[in-house]
Amino acid sequence: MVKRTDPSAFADYAITAHGSWANHYRKKRRQYLLTLGQILKSSTVVYKYGFRLPRTVKEAFEIDISNDNSLWSHAIAKEISKMEKFEVFKTSDSIPVDHSRLRCIMVFDIKLDGTHKARLVADGSGTPLYEDVYSSFVAPEHVSLAMLVATINNLEQDMIDLENAYLHALTKELAYTILPDGYGDLRGKVLIFHKTLYGVRTSGALFLEELSSALLSLGFHPSRADPDLWFRVGVGFYEYIARYVDDLMIFAKTTHDIITTLQNKFSIHTGPSNVFLGGDKSYHDGCPFLSAKTYITNTCKKIETTHQFELHHYDTPIATDDHPELDDTELLKPKLHSINRFLVGADQWIITLGRLDIKLLFPIFFKHRRKVTLIILYEFLDI
Repeated sequence: MVKRTDPSAFADYAITAHGSWANHYRKKRRQYLLTLGQILKSSTVVYKYGFRLPRTVKEAFEIDISNDNSLWSHAIAKEISKMEKFEVFKTSDSIPVDHSRLRCIMVFDIKLDGTHKARLVADGSGTPLYEDVYSSFVAPEHVSLAMLVATINNLEQDMIDLENAYLHALTKELAYTILPDGYGDLRGKVLIFHKTLYGVRTSGALFLEELSSALLSLGFHPSRADPDLWFRVGVGFYEYIARYVDDLMIFAKTTHDIITTLQNKFSIHTGPSNVFLGGDKSYHDGCPFLSAKTYITNTCKKIETTHQFELHHYDTPIATDDHPELDDTELLKPKLHSINRFLVGADQWIITLGRLDIKLLFPIFFKHRRKVTLIILYEFLDI
């Protein structure tokens, strides 16, 4: 479970562990860090959905000037306002002696609809190692089981998203930062970490602790089968909450009261009840199903938009003229690694959402690491 939910911590543990399995993961960790370092040092200009992605705040402002708009400036200002709203930092007149300084950077991204996103992230590698950094999430198959039980017991089913999740929890780490120009009213000040922030080692575990306290106050308890599938006893039935980091799926006689209580503690976005983690929830003959129809459709659009080509229709899982076992091409260059990871990651999530038939093809991807070919099957969309 630790390997699945926190591979970085798992790799760190493998450094000091013994046995052949540890040697295998130590080697993988070195390869990952080497590749990541090459990507970070690359000066290649990156585009996403037709927009240029900046690497620094200064570059973001320069792009806005060249494009005669304020898309990145607005995204940065919005992120800074969140830091102030949630009181992530407390200002100080001097640098605390017992605090470690963390470097913070702004990370930029583009959503499929063209929305520009900026997020302040801390480099938590400068803080001491903690044992309590683990954060888990519910297994998708347990969500399916909860849906079945909820259907049998005529329970309401609702989906909510906890916005700016990590910013709700208080940090236990002694750290500060000083932000440069471009960070609005926060620049140049000694900022003491008061809330958790993305990138800090313990942020995931502390948010998990904060959310767990809220669920306990509602009378829910983690189940023995899965610590992220919470339940409480009703009159002749159980009510459940499936927790996937900051996404909650609620199964209860009345979900409104639960959502109202959580709104008093968290910023909540209520999403459509027929979508969970990108998968579609539907019913056939009274039975609930999870499918990947919408996710596959959006992934296809993303591939076509990013790479400027049209995906073709196939009647078989692999193109008939494709022979990956004969592939002798060179290893991918660093700037193509992100595309490769996206394709494999998309395929993995399609499997997670229920396309077990695709899972039969997955050994091909891992046996032939030199080149990965991914075909999205449009024919599956109507099944």
